[in-house]
Amino acid sequence: MEGTLDEAAAPEAVKAWGLTPGAWKAKRIAKHIFSHVEWHMTGYVLEVSGSGPPGFVWMDAAALKAHAVPSAFARYCAEALNALETVG
Repeated sequence: MEGTLDEAAAPEAVKAWGLTPGAWKAKRIAKHIFSHVEWHMTGYVLEVSGSGPPGFVWMDAAALKAHAVPSAFARYCAEALNALETVG
């Protein structure tokens, strides 16, 4: 999602996607520098229930490992894998 959501606004975004936020596990901040722009990103690790909007794709750890992930999101992918492997 574009923009920055603080910990109070993030649950509302999750609800807008048709999901129910559960336990909030972690907050991760990362920066990625392209040749002409710098991204400052905040990500949250959380448990949710619901199916989400059309187009959402849910994956287990094996499926996520099989997909290419842009380097800008490598830290978040590692967090997702850690969370998925801890649960399942």
